[in-house]
Amino acid sequence: MRTPLNTAVMGLQYLRSELNKVDGSDEIITILDEVSGACEISVTILSEMLDFDKLQSGLMTIELESANIKDFLKTTISPFYLQVYG
Repeated sequence: MRTPLNTAVMGLQYLRSELNKVDGSDEIITILDEVSGACEISVTILSEMLDFDKLQSGLMTIELESANIKDFLKTTISPFYLQVYG
């Protein structure tokens, strides 16, 4: 499942780079950025779920790491913000 999601992210990023060459595409680029971000988050969540399965089976150990919760929440919530207020 990761491969199709990664392919979607790469496709969106390519489309965005092509739209940079077109005048008046700022709104579309903003939407593509949000969709791309949502896809990247989906890939991360999927990877975490697969890693959790590895933890349960004893194939992996846990390593503590710091995280910026504010950035995480901003990235996670922004696609919904556009739908509601955009």
